[in-house]
Amino acid sequence: MKIRIISFGKIKDASVGELIDYYTKLTERYVTVEQISLKDTSSELITYDQIKDQIDGFTVILTENGKDYTSRGFSTFLYKKFVDFG
Repeated sequence: MKIRIISFGKIKDASVGELIDYYTKLTERYVTVEQISLKDTSSELITYDQIKDQIDGFTVILTENGKDYTSRGFSTFLYKKFVDFG
C-alpha cells in the first residue's frame, strides 16, 4: 500500500511540519509514504476531476470542511481501506 500526501503551498507553521515528519516516520514502517508539495495557485482551483486519471487506488481528500477523525479513528478508517484494496 502506498500513501501519497499532496499539499498545496509550503507549510507555514514549523510545528505542523514537525508533526507531519513524525507521523510519516511512524507510518513508513508499514506502508510507503510519498509527500508531494504543489505550488499554491490561489488563482486556479485544482479539482479532483482534473487529477483523477493520475490516481490509482483509494483517494482521501483532507479539507477543513470534511469529516473530523481522531488519530485512532483515522487509523481504523485507513486500515479498513487497506484490507478492502489489499
